[in-house]
Amino acid sequence: MALLLSISTGWSAHHDHMLLLSDYFDRADASAAQDGLGREWGTNSDRRASGQKQATLRDGVFQLTTAPGADHNAVAYHPISPAFEDGAIQIRFRMRAGEFFAVDFNNPECGTVHSGHIINVAFRPDGVTIKDSKSGAMNLKIRTEVKAGRKTPAITTLIKNSSKMLRANLADGAWHEASLIKRGDTLTVQLDGETLGQFQSPGITHDTINKVSISAKSSPLLDDLKVWSL
Repeated sequence: MALLLSISTGWSAHHDHMLLLSDYFDRADASAAQDGLGREWGTNSDRRASGQKQATLRDGVFQLTTAPGADHNAVAYHPISPAFEDGAIQIRFRMRAGEFFAVDFNNPECGTVHSGHIINVAFRPDGVTIKDSKSGAMNLKIRTEVKAGRKTPAITTLIKNSSKMLRANLADGAWHEASLIKRGDTLTVQLDGETLGQFQSPGITHDTINKVSISAKSSPLLDDLKVWSL
């Protein structure tokens, strides 16, 4: 897949930008009954879906579907080494009505957030939402207050201000290419080579992203995933 990042992002494919992960999903699924992605991919199927198969490789593409009875959306994750501060995630997808997926920049060792969630970028038929998870809903202090029923107006405002919705029509059955570029405290989304928008928020600044995850209830077809350190 050709790199999509435009001049406006200040980045192009120079020799000093390191490709950390590249997966075209062009291999056989290792199991018809259980998740078998291979290549260091893990899933939450054992913990959250009683071992039911939720991740599928077929015809050179990847798809996640949350199993009946699962207590969490299906998640597939991959370690990233070396960790990066500024970086980019690129992915192709074909979305139809009712489908959804999200890409997370994670650091499981971060002690101030739930499950290492730093940034979440969610794709739905009507657009893309960028969430500063580290400062917002996944911050452990905020999460504790919300779970205890103490969601004050200030917390509600903080959570609202920690995300931004970018409108787009994605449920058209066409293949799209997305680039998620993390630089400092800003996350930029490019769609099909054009800048869709960006979000600036303090929690986006994080110096050790060492895990990438994809989550979905019923995902579109996914392909050509790449992760770069900038």
